[in-house]
Amino acid sequence: MSETAALFLSILAAIVPTLLYVGVIYWVDRYEKEPWWLLTSAFLWGAVPGILIALFFNTLLSAPLLLILGNDLGMAAAPSLIGPPVEESVKGLALVAIFIFWRNEIDSPLDGIIYGAIVGMGFAMVENVFYFVETFNQGGLEAWGVNVVLRAVLFGLNHALFSSFTGLGIAIARQSTNRGVQIVMPVLGWATAVFLHFLHNFTVTLGNLFIFLALLFDWGGVWLVLMIILWAVLQERRWLRHYLAEEVALGTLTTNEFLRASSGRKRTAYLMKTLLEQGYRANRQASRFFLQCSHLAYTKHHWKLFQDEKSAQKFSICARKSTPWRISCTHKNTAEFAENAEVLDLSALGALCGGKRVRKLRYSVASVTSGSFSSATRSTVIVQSIINAPTTATAATNGAHRMPRAMPGKPTASGSDR
Repeated sequence: MSETAALFLSILAAIVPTLLYVGVIYWVDRYEKEPWWLLTSAFLWGAVPGILIALFFNTLLSAPLLLILGNDLGMAAAPSLIGPPVEESVKGLALVAIFIFWRNEIDSPLDGIIYGAIVGMGFAMVENVFYFVETFNQGGLEAWGVNVVLRAVLFGLNHALFSSFTGLGIAIARQSTNRGVQIVMPVLGWATAVFLHFLHNFTVTLGNLFIFLALLFDWGGVWLVLMIILWAVLQERRWLRHYLAEEVALGTLTTNEFLRASSGRKRTAYLMKTLLEQGYRANRQASRFFLQCSHLAYTKHHWKLFQDEKSAQKFSICARKSTPWRISCTHKNTAEFAENAEVLDLSALGALCGGKRVRKLRYSVASVTSGSFSSATRSTVIVQSIINAPTTATAATNGAHRMPRAMPGKPTASGSDR
């Protein structure tokens, strides 16, 4: 086999498993999918600049080991001593950037795991191509095949596993109001990633039967993350059931809508039925409705945790702009909003929070129906539930407006403005 053919097959052997793993990771996020553009950016960071930066610092920091330990021993020690901290730090930069600039996209521990795993998959894909080509050049086709099975299949989730712990630590810090937790958990998550990476590299470097020990450690870590993911998914479902139940009591959601929105299985079944019976457009409308239900539940949970009055003040700045996304809001105890309800610009609100869509806001969000508010609205800003799909509906006189149907064939999810 020629070198060109080996390169092509190496790229293919790296891409195909990666697409499968990324698909599974994306599917796990049952109730609120992360924005594709941010997931893609995280993946590309791991695949391109992440690899190049790690290669530079691995080479730079390995030089002293080669001088001190000699070429053979230094080359054996560098993957265990230099590689793990360098590579986990480089991958972690993307997660830190998400935390700083798009922190509202991290609204549960599951989100941190997903972003970390996606960065890791991008890194692993490109790294595998380098190793596959190198193995073919040194050992031929048979060695290439063994390396593909080991790196792409048996150890295919390793980089996703390592960086998912960094993401988990950051997500836990994001959800905590304890200053100590906010400082310690990201460091602990990164340290766990480095340790697991070291453990893998060290056992693989020893070779022979230690390969089986590496498999035990790595897949033990994978199963641990899967258990954490299961716990996080169940936690998100509990949030949905708790906070959306309030909307049923207020008349914002029907019982059937609540049951569908708070169950991943029922959501999937309903979306499939809608697609087959009513077409793609109705399916997307129902999907947006479920997404907004998730946004609402998570936003209520965040407000319960933080009750950030400073952010609530910023929230009202967007109230004077216009967009097809409209909900009504009332700002209490502020003279400029005392005259009547304003129409809130959700795209401006999204831009304020780092994106063009409204996602995961730390503000009091609750229904305004029949002139009464739920207990969650005892805050500076009272906002109607954001559970409606985009519409061309325009504001009527006196600030009132009509909202679209929440789900195909169902009555509107929200009551009229009061």
